[in-house]
Amino acid sequence: MTASTRRLGVPTLPAAATHLSPSSYFFVTLASLILVIGFSRASSTLQVTVAASVLVYLTATTIRPEHRLATDHWLTPLNWMHMGWFLQIVLLPTVVVVLGPTAIQLAQVPDSRHLAAAVGLQTLAHVTFLCALHTVRPRRASPVSAGPPVPGVAILLTALVGGLALLTLFGGPGNVLNYFRGNVRSAQGASQLAPFLVPLLGVSSVLALRQAILRQRNRPVWLLICLAGLLVGFGSSGYSRGMFATAIIAMLAMISRSWRRIPLATYVLILLVGSLAALSLGEYRTTFLRTDGGQISVQQAGLNESSFSPRHQVESYMRAPQYLAVIPRALHNETTVPPSALVSNVLAPIPVLGEPFRESTTRTHFSQEVRQRLDVVDMSPPMVGEMYWTLGLLGTVVAFIVLGWLVARLDRRFREASDPGSIFLLMFAGAWCGYLLVGSTQVLVQTIVYMGPALMILHLLRRQLADPPTPRRLPS
Repeated sequence: MTASTRRLGVPTLPAAATHLSPSSYFFVTLASLILVIGFSRASSTLQVTVAASVLVYLTATTIRPEHRLATDHWLTPLNWMHMGWFLQIVLLPTVVVVLGPTAIQLAQVPDSRHLAAAVGLQTLAHVTFLCALHTVRPRRASPVSAGPPVPGVAILLTALVGGLALLTLFGGPGNVLNYFRGNVRSAQGASQLAPFLVPLLGVSSVLALRQAILRQRNRPVWLLICLAGLLVGFGSSGYSRGMFATAIIAMLAMISRSWRRIPLATYVLILLVGSLAALSLGEYRTTFLRTDGGQISVQQAGLNESSFSPRHQVESYMRAPQYLAVIPRALHNETTVPPSALVSNVLAPIPVLGEPFRESTTRTHFSQEVRQRLDVVDMSPPMVGEMYWTLGLLGTVVAFIVLGWLVARLDRRFREASDPGSIFLLMFAGAWCGYLLVGSTQVLVQTIVYMGPALMILHLLRRQLADPPTPRRLPS
């Protein structure tokens, strides 16, 4: 949508997506196969499994354009998932086969059989996900225009409530600054309601940026102010890299769709800078949590310089095959997890009510398998692993059918949306669906519990105070 079209409120139909050519995937996967076959340090079992998985990935991405990255807008819910699958199916297994698995956090590296099982499990989940995309068909939607701006009083009130909650959570402005300097987590005895209200500060930033876009006040300084408010509001949650990343991703999608299309080169630059920031934040977060906020020394916590190598952090956070492989190894050793652990995942993040369930989540079992110790619970299994561990192959297939259907719906709504606030919400949800490739349903539920109320307020403010009635679909 052009600036003049948006200013006049003229609705437009969503354009059909364009996709990368199959040749782009062919050359990338060919390079991966050459590395796997010619420079492998792994056993023949793992080598053959990774090569087969790469070939399956190449076939799947070649036969249908929806299985490849869309190029009209680089940052969409479905593109985000495709990038995640490329990491899980091609890049990380290739690195592990050629360079060998890192083992900083693993008490014992799984053998090649279990590594191969992990790669095969990811491939099955990927194929199931792609099949599920076809359950949601493109539709001929009626044109929808963006609604008028939300009243400024509502934005100011939202920012005021979020700001007061932030001060209550940390006990004053000084502690807020210390948190972002890395010296404090939150105030002792803070209000139980404060963590739910702090994200309203980020919501007010989204509404303010939406207002600026709709009124054509697109100044870089204003953008930076809104970005700062977004990070403060959504980033005051235990130094969570996921929360920082999803907030930025959703805002970038909002800007690219509603204001000015962001080219691929700019995204690559943002990715490089963001990766460096994420690695630094991850190093600090690991030190902060493992030393209990500085209560014990780094040496006592078992940390050293190799714990913070970039490759180690990427493989650990992205749950490379050696981390997922602890689940097939556990099942081989007859260490099972009951399906009730998934119920614990849902209930554990709820304040007070969830406390009795926190020791029986898949996160607890996975941390114990990775660390081979009971006193450290700091790693979440990817959804593919926890579903396989609790529900078996059939449960895994059903889970990824649901995930594929959900992402396809989100992507279709994303392409139909013209309101900047809707675009932000849809991309935020899509980014967290992508997180399930590397993280647990427990963390997703935790995000819903703590961020859901603020995002619902964003939706209601945008819809009730700004949006016109949603037009009906045109007959096909």
